[in-house]
Amino acid sequence: MKAIVCSHFLELISGFISKVKPLGFTSAVSNSAYSLNSYFDEGAWQLILIDDRLPSDELTKCLSLANKKRAKKTSLVVYCSKGEVPSSLPVIKNLHHVFSLDDLISKMDEIMSLPTIRGEAVVSLKNNELFPIDIESIAVSKSVKFDIFVRKGDNQYARIWAQGDKFNYKMLNPLKKDGVKQLFIMRDYLREYMSESVMLSETVASSPLVSSNKKIELLKGNVQSIVRSINTDGINNAVAEHGKMVCKNLTTTVMENKSLDIALESLASLSFNSKSYLYHSFSGSLRC
Repeated sequence: MKAIVCSHFLELISGFISKVKPLGFTSAVSNSAYSLNSYFDEGAWQLILIDDRLPSDELTKCLSLANKKRAKKTSLVVYCSKGEVPSSLPVIKNLHHVFSLDDLISKMDEIMSLPTIRGEAVVSLKNNELFPIDIESIAVSKSVKFDIFVRKGDNQYARIWAQGDKFNYKMLNPLKKDGVKQLFIMRDYLREYMSESVMLSETVASSPLVSSNKKIELLKGNVQSIVRSINTDGINNAVAEHGKMVCKNLTTTVMENKSLDIALESLASLSFNSKSYLYHSFSGSLRC
């Protein structure tokens, strides 16, 4: 990854370079809009930090230039040296503000995530055209295989990831902070989503690198998808096969952690009309 720091102050420049290097950034230094412009010939930059102590005209030029020429997934940040956001800053969408280099590092997940989430216009879709997925248990690979939407109102949705977009679970944090509980996919892609989520659960079920809580959340998501699918479309061969794989993954997780009660209590907490059926079906399959 590549970053630019635009400042006249050596302390900020050297501090920025040393702070972001462990995160995998190589850095370039600029002190004017003229020198900043030359860097855009070298390709995309993932992070641009601009010091608000630049001369007023130069600061405005740098911000306008960076906003105009940055790639869609470039994060633009202003270093606010006085501990407050200058009132003279131009209005720029997805412009971040930090008040120290430590503040920059602490906000890095949020700063690097927001620009990668699409800000597309709200479109009208019938609610029954989409399938809900709880944000806490969504299972998506690093490359999104189907469009993902967030609800903006009744029959109103905005696409936030498109097929082929890059995905990282940290990118969900801004949505969670905004109180988003569910995301949505087109119902036509339900079978593909269920296959992918079950396969991901199978991969992590025996992985020592994934926490037990995360494994259970993914399994809960599998169960939720299966039950919602049954409630709306009935049982078919694909759903039955997914159910078998979920039982297998749940067994692996429980046996690994020696904690049957935690898994079953977690499943029993699901808020479905079919909760009792699910609880007894899964607990029965595990005790067989």
